Amino acid sequence: MAYATGCRNDLDTRWRKNKKTRQECFHIRFHYLRSEEVVEKCFIEKLPPHITPIKKSKQVWKGLDGAYGEYHVTFYQSFLTTRPASFEDDVHNTWSSNKPSTEEMACMVVTGTICGESTIEKNAYFIVFQRGFEKSKLTFEKYHGIFNEIHSKQEKYVPKLLRAGTEDNLCEFETRFVQQWNFLRTRYNSIFHGFLSFCISFGTFYVMNIESDSPMNVAKLNDLFKTIKERKKKALQTATKYGKERTHVRVPYIFSFQPAVFSSTTKLRKIIEQFGFTRDSDEMKRTTMVKFKYPNVGKHNFDENGELFRIELSENKWFMATVLPAQSSAQLTRIKYGLKSFKNVKSENISKINLKLIETATNEYQMEPSCDIHRATEKVSELYSVTNWFGEKKVKLHIKTTTQLKGDAKKLVPCSSSKLVVLVLPEIPNRDTSEEELRSYARHIWKWAIEFAEKLKLALIPETDLERENTLPPPKNT
Repeated sequence: MAYATGCRNDLDTRWRKNKKTRQECFHIRFHYLRSEEVVEKCFIEKLPPHITPIKKSKQVWKGLDGAYGEYHVTFYQSFLTTRPASFEDDVHNTWSSNKPSTEEMACMVVTGTICGESTIEKNAYFIVFQRGFEKSKLTFEKYHGIFNEIHSKQEKYVPKLLRAGTEDNLCEFETRFVQQWNFLRTRYNSIFHGFLSFCISFGTFYVMNIESDSPMNVAKLNDLFKTIKERKKKALQTATKYGKERTHVRVPYIFSFQPAVFSSTTKLRKIIEQFGFTRDSDEMKRTTMVKFKYPNVGKHNFDENGELFRIELSENKWFMATVLPAQSSAQLTRIKYGLKSFKNVKSENISKINLKLIETATNEYQMEPSCDIHRATEKVSELYSVTNWFGEKKVKLHIKTTTQLKGDAKKLVPCSSSKLVVLVLPEIPNRDTSEEELRSYARHIWKWAIEFAEKLKLALIPETDLERENTLPPPKNT
């Protein structure tokens, strides 16, 4: 059972002002504590004077006793600082210097939103039309293809150029990649943010809550995408509340990217072999990701034997580019580049958590100990790779068969048909790579992904099938 101290106010205000100075609000969670008192004594009381806690924001809850044992306490609080540039350094140094040996499993996470597990870094999101530029005018066409089920009641649109140019907008992509890499270079810290991962995926991109009477061009649309986090916060702050409930908040120009779904592994294998990929092993790797209901946070990952091997506590999004190729007639071959960092529970502490996923005789799953599950996904992967893909850098490719699971009578059962998707995982440059080399890397991933997306069209499930109903047939594993 969870319990809370204080109240959950509207603390997602990024900026706080007073007469003398501007303050920025951050949120900190401590996971897998034995005692909440240790945070007060060994952290809050030791903070430098420019960081002050917001007392009414404090929350404490207990997780799954049977799973986490004595490490089941989670502590949350919001803080204000007048020195946001050094905030993360200061709080992590304070905790690491004063953390008692009795709290060997405790893990601290700093986020930009209340109880959020994802932080969007500055200017992370943007869209690039291969043959469109900043002043290129846009139109929005109604979209009826594959979508996220949470958007089922919303009208969806695809942005398109009124008039496409004749030259590639590669320069914009290069510049944005270098810009975000330089930002990462100054801000990223492996201790705070975890490990870096770069992923290229292929799919469909649509926009919701458009304003039809508002003229739009590429630059204006990008301004809206870059400010999505701030616009959502502002909308929440101004929304009317009835008791504890808030009215529905409509944020203009929100967007979604959904992975393309392919028809068979046979077609995909033929395509990727043309690009030099070879299979790493004949074995299929099966994993299951489980998210428990609030307040238990993190993505819990189990291997094919049901053993817990990773818990992802938070992610930071550094570079999230969507590219719309010019020649592609298929809406489902848009390209998404995602550079993220993930903070996980230390591997040596995983063994202290008593969670196991047991497969039943009817191909269902049962969690021990029993607990409330928010959502789960089973993934069966084929792994491929190419060496010397860019210089000496390697690239990996996953063909994944994914199945969504839901909790039903203390069991996990499939709630949708399986989907066949493709993920490309390039090796990334070193953090101190020169700008010239970064631009060369950006040109390579731009050109390679556009060519690869064009070939992938041959293995797509026809979009007409996806428009007819938003349910998908199982892939053919031939």
